[in-house]
Formats: sequence, C-alpha cells, structure tokens
Amino acid sequence: MTGVPLADHRANLAGLVVDRVQAWVLARPTHRVLVRVDADGVTGWGETTPAGPGSCGAEGAAMIAAIVDRCLAPVLLGRPAWNLDGIGAAFTDAVPTGGRRARGALDLALHDLLGRALDVPVGVLWGARRTEHVPLGWTVTGASPAEAAESARAGLDQGYRAFAIDTRCGLDAAGVGAVRATVADAPLSVHAHGEYTVDGSLRMAGSLADLDVTAFVQPLAAGDIDGLRRLRAASHVPVAASPHRPRDLVNHVLSDAIDVAAIRTCGGLTDARRLCGLAEDLGTRLMADDGTEGTLGLAASLHLFAAHDIGTPMRLGGWVESPYATVVVTNGVADVPTGPGLGVDVDERVVRALAAG
Repeated sequence: MTGVPLADHRANLAGLVVDRVQAWVLARPTHRVLVRVDADGVTGWGETTPAGPGSCGAEGAAMIAAIVDRCLAPVLLGRPAWNLDGIGAAFTDAVPTGGRRARGALDLALHDLLGRALDVPVGVLWGARRTEHVPLGWTVTGASPAEAAESARAGLDQGYRAFAIDTRCGLDAAGVGAVRATVADAPLSVHAHGEYTVDGSLRMAGSLADLDVTAFVQPLAAGDIDGLRRLRAASHVPVAASPHRPRDLVNHVLSDAIDVAAIRTCGGLTDARRLCGLAEDLGTRLMADDGTEGTLGLAASLHLFAAHDIGTPMRLGGWVESPYATVVVTNGVADVPTGPGLGVDVDERVVRALAAG
C-alpha cells in the first residue's frame, strides 16, 4: 500500500509541493491509465479509462499517458498540491483542447494526495457527505430484446435494483420494452452516447413514452443544444445531457434543452463539483453517471455523489473491479469509502506487473 500520511503535513499543507508524476498504461482487466502524484513523501492515485466519441473524448490509453508525461507533468511539478484551481488553469494553458481524461486522472490523484496528507476522506476536505451508501445501476447490453432481457436478469441475480440501457449495440425500443418487462418497476434509464439524429431521437422518445423511463441520456452529439431543445419540447421522457463545463450546463439550461444534468468524474472531481453545485443553484435535477471508470474512478464518484446525495442510482458502464484496488459493493449498493483521500489503497506491485504486460 502507498500514500501513508505524515503528521507534519497536517500542519504544513501549504508547503506540500508536487515532486513526482508517473503514469502507467494497463491492458487488463480493461484498458486503463493509472497516475501517481507524489509530494514530499505523500502519494495520491488517480485513473481514467479510454473512451470513444460521445463520452469524454476519443482519447486512447497511449495518448492519455503521453499527455500526462509530456504536457501536464511538467506544469504540475513544483506546484503546491492544494492549489487545484491554479493547477486546473495551468493544465488548460498546457493543453487548450482535448486532454480531458488526462487532466481528470491527475485531479483525482491530487484529491487523493490531499486527503492522505490530512488523514481524512475527500468528503471531509469538502465538508460534505450526506449519505454513506450509493445505489448503483446495472448497465444492460445486447443487440436484441432477448439478449437485453438476459443481461437485465443477470443484474437482478446480482442484487441490482436499477438499470441503465446502453443502445450502442443497436438496441431499439423493443429491447427497452423487453428490459422493462424483466425488471418490473425498477428505475430504468436509456443511454445513447450521442448516437441519434434529431429525427431519430424524436422517434425513440415517442416509443419510450409508455415504458416509464427515468431519463433519455445524451441522445444527440455533445453541443447540439438546438436539437436537444426540439427533443425536449416534444418528449414525454426526461432528456439528460452530460455537460463538460459550467458554461455548457448554463447554455443547456437557459436554452430549455435538458431536464437532467448527468454528471461524470472523468474530467476530474474539481470540475464535477462545480457542475453539481451549479446545477443545484439552477434548480436542474442531477443524475449520477459514472460510466466506464475503474475502481479509483468509482471511489471518486461515490464521494462526489454522496456529497450531493444524488438520488438516482449511479450507472456502471461495464465496470470491472480492479485487481489493484477494491470498493465494497453489496447487492447493487456501494459503500462510500471512509479511508483517507479516495479511501482506496492501491497495490503498486500489481500495477507495475500489469503495466509490464
């Protein structure tokens, strides 16, 4: 285990300066990038998972690691670890476009480091922790109604009582209906990852109207506010989008384009907290949307959603427990970690072995 806090750091957090940044690319159990940030003997860990279009950017694992090593690490070294705002601005200057996942992984590691330096969980750093447990949503996959129903039954067998349907495999409204018949009255959301045209989304929303769907999430490409506004005006199903930045959220809300803001931590906890707070101020309903993050990313999301007590179950997009770290999940409910930082101890020996191949 790494990241043991030192007593003198609790009295001198302002002097805790980043002196080392490392990144590893892992291919198992899924493609993933882990980062480690050190400051005067204290270690913090973060991670991110490569994703395609419609998520947090089409950044491959090698690209993420390269952005960390070549662009972000040089501007992070020598900076006080507590200055998340200043670090975020420096990251933006270093990588004006793209690099969202690389920045997010380092932001998670800095939160972990600060919590370990003070020997408190991230929620204590924020002064916010409204619940100790977060319900999770099983992600349903399959290209046919029968496959989707089978996937949903597998989730039921593991204790999950909320479900999120991923339509990227080609699942249509009939598949959603098959899942609804399988899971009875359990909360059910549909996640489209920007795969629809406006006309296609209108047809799909009409087909979902009688299936008690809690949210139609990101049906259109990111930034298509006009299309979302048209959809929302015609849809009987709540429309959700995943804004990356506060100004994106403001534009969506002021344009009457969404009912729900689906929040993810792939861009880091600093930005995600800003989005959550702004959505609450704007009176916009929040939805927990973890996506395909690993165990460290899941832990970060648990702290965030516990701080805001978001009632909707958090979607797990193919999450697989990491061999180097553990989060406790029982019958579809995750315990918010109580240890320092993200509350997850990383076995660096396993990380290095997996990175070596």
